Amino acid sequence: MQSAACQLTAKNTRPSREKLCCFQLNRGLDDLDCALNHSRRNFFGIVDRAREFRDKAGFFMAIMVAVTDTDEGAYALATAIREARELHTNLVILNLAARRVDTSSIPSDVPVDIVTRNGPEDRDHAQVILSQIHEHEGVTRLILGVHRRSPVGKATLGNVSHRVLLEAPVPVLAVKVPE
Repeated sequence: MQSAACQLTAKNTRPSREKLCCFQLNRGLDDLDCALNHSRRNFFGIVDRAREFRDKAGFFMAIMVAVTDTDEGAYALATAIREARELHTNLVILNLAARRVDTSSIPSDVPVDIVTRNGPEDRDHAQVILSQIHEHEGVTRLILGVHRRSPVGKATLGNVSHRVLLEAPVPVLAVKVPE
């Protein structure tokens, strides 16, 4: 829509250069807005068609999250719930903690599968995470909580997250608790 100052008159007079530039700018913005709305419709249409195809074909897509007893584990779980809800996928919670995972914050529209540790034989958390990714077909992303390390800690510790980042067959989203 053009402003009153930018409208071209139907008189035989030639529009000023300023009015002509303003008219062209408004027309360009209208064209850009139309193209953007068209792109949004196409994008969401493609997403909806992909979801319908996935549902009809019986594809199983899930986000896996490794949860520990730490603040990083709780933050990773909160991030995974948000991601699963936004992407309309299932959530696989890999409980690496000694206690049960609190599932009260998970909305009812997010399907959840909780995998618990077997006992002392699965003390290598990196191996447990990697094997569970292979066991659960359809895992499309892993969410892992990480924390800040000192320079000495970087050299000696952090093997679990480092190993999982390097060896995971799916993309890994490493999240850090905000300060």
